[in-house]
Amino acid sequence: MESKHVTNMEIDLDNETNHYVAGDRVTGSLKFASTGGVLASGVRISLVCMGEANWTEHVPLANGALMYHNNRKFLDVPFDMNKNAHEKTLDRGVHTFPFDIKIPDDGLPSSFENSHAWIHYNVEAAIDEPDSDEVNTIKTRITVDSPMSHNLKIFVGGHADKTLSVFPNMGSGSIAFHTSLSRKGYLPVEVTPRATLYQTLIYQCGECHKAVDRVLTEHIIGNKMASNANNTDIIHVLIPKSASLSIKTDVISVKYVVHVTLDIPHAVDLHINLPIIVTTQSALDSN
Repeated sequence: MESKHVTNMEIDLDNETNHYVAGDRVTGSLKFASTGGVLASGVRISLVCMGEANWTEHVPLANGALMYHNNRKFLDVPFDMNKNAHEKTLDRGVHTFPFDIKIPDDGLPSSFENSHAWIHYNVEAAIDEPDSDEVNTIKTRITVDSPMSHNLKIFVGGHADKTLSVFPNMGSGSIAFHTSLSRKGYLPVEVTPRATLYQTLIYQCGECHKAVDRVLTEHIIGNKMASNANNTDIIHVLIPKSASLSIKTDVISVKYVVHVTLDIPHAVDLHINLPIIVTTQSALDSN
């Protein structure tokens, strides 16, 4: 087998943290050594976003399991190389190709990863080997925050009521429950503690899906209200700093609700879910 013409490929990013926000420019350079005979037209650099979801559903009656798998390419943006040098043959030595690729402002999910799904962004480079079908490849993972930026400041409210008829010697009556949020978008930082915050992860494969709910905060109890009272109680929720941004794709979706419960002694409790979007300060400001 002939020796390679291309060796020591490296991708150097100007952003040392490898952390970006939608709309940022990913800049850096591709460096490699060449023994000669490599065409500049055979050098390709791109920004790629891929997502995948997979899980297994056990089927007790069939004594087996169903496996679901879904993957999708969300983004593939090539860097437009210098057309004037497109057909240039690279001499022996070390070569550097600077690049500058803009991450789209919206329409993309944030980076994500757990045991059932992932969304990865990579700066990828490929260089063709002369006179062969072999391709040299390298990629560098970056993290992208792509916050949802629509309808973040709309009012979110919910109402529930119940007619009570409990034990003949305890009487009956009615009870009403209303709860609201002043806006729908929140940050994954301390906004002040209250209620129970739930995260729902939805893994999808075509028409099949698997939903997993997680409790992110402990119950935060409000003030007790006396019989026949019509009171307003303000309760605050802490959103963990480690919480992923909200995501909505056909591979993995990340959703949040503030679950509010009204405890009713000797009767079924009232429950209301208030959906919220976990986003960034810049998205709130622009919205």
